[in-house]
Amino acid sequence: YDGSAGTPSVAAAQADAPHTVRAVMKLLRGLHHTGQVFLMGRSMGSISALSAAVTIEAERCTHPSTDKSGGGTISIGPTDTHPSPTPSCEVSGIVLDSAVTSLHHLATLAAGGREADPFHDTTDHASKLKGLSMPGLWMHADRDQFFMVEDAREMCKASSVSLKVYQDANHNYIWPFHGETMLADIATFLGCEQE
Repeated sequence: YDGSAGTPSVAAAQADAPHTVRAVMKLLRGLHHTGQVFLMGRSMGSISALSAAVTIEAERCTHPSTDKSGGGTISIGPTDTHPSPTPSCEVSGIVLDSAVTSLHHLATLAAGGREADPFHDTTDHASKLKGLSMPGLWMHADRDQFFMVEDAREMCKASSVSLKVYQDANHNYIWPFHGETMLADIATFLGCEQE
């Protein structure tokens, strides 16, 4: 990576993702952000986004907030004399765009259709999705040539993630063909008003 001694790899990206999200969340809290935060990953970026979501959610379940007010976390600022409920700044959901369904399939494509053996796929999106309870939106093209839409359907069936399939588009042309619809779907998922 640029001037560092790091070596890029899928495993390193998965390991780095939760640390990156924690750092961003700390920064947002320091800026007194109190709204929801959603993670998003496109294509290979979905590996990091989903890894971070699963890890952050597991940590939240292991170390739940002690707040009983239902209004988020209790915070006392430097000039506060009484605790006051404020909405928490937490990861609230995930958006996956043209997400990885199998690195093995991608490696086989890269090898010209020859079986990419031996290959150890560390992504395991299927089991990560099954264990995820936060809401999710997976957007996928019906003609994605790298990650099969049938695999995306199977993975979403047993999870909290809903799948939106966009017709007559492939992996790289999903946004040019369906960008406005995708933005509207994201806005609906986030609960936002779109102008």
